[in-house]
Amino acid sequence: MGEVLSTIPSPILVLGLRTAVLNLANKQLMRQGEVPDTSEGIKNREFRLHVDSPTHPPLFLRAVLIALRITESLASVGLGHADRSHFQRIYERITVER
Repeated sequence: MGEVLSTIPSPILVLGLRTAVLNLANKQLMRQGEVPDTSEGIKNREFRLHVDSPTHPPLFLRAVLIALRITESLASVGLGHADRSHFQRIYERITVER
């Protein structure tokens, strides 16, 4: 995976990941009755997700996990350490309720 990711300019890839996660985070915050936030702000917010599918985790959780995997791969080739930490802080504030 690292070889494939090294062909994509990492700033563009990470900007896309941050934008996608921010959009999903803000939709989730509005569902929770809270005010949307910026990319830096969402890493300090709490997310309470509900499982709607018996086979898949909530979409926002999936997006954050994908972003974590990609930034882990970038970090393994010497890129994206700060970005991985950004997504890790978001992941740590997710609670999934059944």
